[in-house]
Amino acid sequence: MFRYFTMILLSASSMVQAQITFQKTYGGIEEEDANAFVETYDHGFMIAGSTKSYGAGNYDLYIIRTDQYGNPIWTKTFGGTGYDKSADIIKTDVAEYLIAAFSSTASDANIYLVKIDDNGDTLWTKTIGTEDNDHVTRIKKTDDGGFVLCGYIERYFEYKYLIWKFSSTGDSVWAKTYNFGWAQDIDQTNDGGYMMVVYPYANLTPVQDFQLVKTNYMGDTLWTKFYGGPDIEIAYAGEQVTGGGYIIAGRTNSFGNGASDFYLINTNESGDLSWDKTFGGDLDDRAFSMMQTSDGGFILGGYTASFNVGYFDFYMVRTNSNGDTLWTKTYGGEWQEMIYDIKETSDGGFAAVGYTNSFGAGNNPNIYFVKTDASGLITDIDDPTDGFPEDFKLYQNYPNPFNPSTKIRFTIPQNVRQETKNVSLKIYDILGSEIATLVNEEKIAGRYEIEFNSESSIKQPASGIYFYQLKAGDFIQTRKMIYMK
Repeated sequence: MFRYFTMILLSASSMVQAQITFQKTYGGIEEEDANAFVETYDHGFMIAGSTKSYGAGNYDLYIIRTDQYGNPIWTKTFGGTGYDKSADIIKTDVAEYLIAAFSSTASDANIYLVKIDDNGDTLWTKTIGTEDNDHVTRIKKTDDGGFVLCGYIERYFEYKYLIWKFSSTGDSVWAKTYNFGWAQDIDQTNDGGYMMVVYPYANLTPVQDFQLVKTNYMGDTLWTKFYGGPDIEIAYAGEQVTGGGYIIAGRTNSFGNGASDFYLINTNESGDLSWDKTFGGDLDDRAFSMMQTSDGGFILGGYTASFNVGYFDFYMVRTNSNGDTLWTKTYGGEWQEMIYDIKETSDGGFAAVGYTNSFGAGNNPNIYFVKTDASGLITDIDDPTDGFPEDFKLYQNYPNPFNPSTKIRFTIPQNVRQETKNVSLKIYDILGSEIATLVNEEKIAGRYEIEFNSESSIKQPASGIYFYQLKAGDFIQTRKMIYMK
């Protein structure tokens, strides 16, 4: 057996990164998830989620303000005794935010709008809607300082999609509904009108295609286009791109490699198809969020069952402006993770939010928030601090999945002894057989990094799940990693 590794004792100053990365969970012992987030003026984040662990009712809005490392500064709940579920959040000013949600608390209105400041204090709230079930899916700021939302109205399994324009103070300007379906996303276009991504649905008979609707500035339809194949396509995200065309992302069962794949299409300004791309493997892979990046490419987020560690995992796909893959990454544990919102961040990295069943408090879903660098990597390093670490800790390897090498970090605290008990770091296969020993000696307090090369350490490395375990006295911690050829 051959071993290859590099060990570096890291000082705190050497760990300061140009692009901060982390993985965080938020929530209690009941259920939490998050549909959207925005970056704040100080490079922190405002996350719009929903909670059953806290608040006044069945579900309540759960808003989390974090610093740039994902650490909570404050959390607030909004809602009543009914079912209140967040859908989206936008930044309306430097330090003001607007949350759009569904609420069953008010009997005569289902769309719930909450405007807050940077401290989470309420500036105003509105409940709007009809006597039917009104749902909001996305909200966007408009050029006149107001905002527009899209969604749908449901009555006896009849669905009409909705576009609603508001002033900056939340007063209704106009509203339009259309047969049939529900609007998944909206974006204001260069001519002052709007584009909407719609899932067509009527009388339990959906049209199985992407639908792109272009309107004028009053929400009146100018044209509608459909895209897809003989099987199912569902669009979840769309926007106007540089040059005036449109980009739409979702899932397809007609094309690609497996049961369903990420599906990305690009059109010209008239809605004519320019190109389409699929991303995924043999099983289900579905994209729920997408945006154009600062270099003209695209970042997509959803879930994968094809390249997962567990049931479903966060799945990010990064492309160039032609939709060609630059990299793909997965994040998660042995159970289920899904991305509902993904964005490029001001430092050139990416952030994604959704939920996890693998990590967090209790046995129910918690909010899962991931911040990566420009390459989709998570170094999982805590905030830079002076001095030595305070606890033993084994970090998630990065990159993960990897081929052929990956790095493993761990810390030894100063509060044990300057010369600790024997420290070991070993690699095991999925059957529990030891395949490599990376460390087996006494170590002083500090931060360490090991580079593990699978091809040098394993005679015939096979794709799959491996485990690495740190032991130091009574401390034992094990993590999973995945090797992909």
